[in-house]
Amino acid sequence: MTGNLKDKRIKGDALEMIMQDVLQGMMRFTEDACAGCTATGLQIEAVEPADHTRTGSGDNVVPFAPLDKHP
Repeated sequence: MTGNLKDKRIKGDALEMIMQDVLQGMMRFTEDACAGCTATGLQIEAVEPADHTRTGSGDNVVPFAPLDKHP
């Protein structure tokens, strides 16, 4: 029977329904896995100075606006 399904493709509305079902299942799993977790329970372990050495890799760093300038 697997030989008959080898060249078949799921498309259109059937594919959309399958994808929606998968996404809903992922959402339920994430909600269950995160139940009872709080972001307020984080603790800062250490504060270290930034390493400002250039690597020469050509990475572009986008600077953020200073925090003291609020609209």
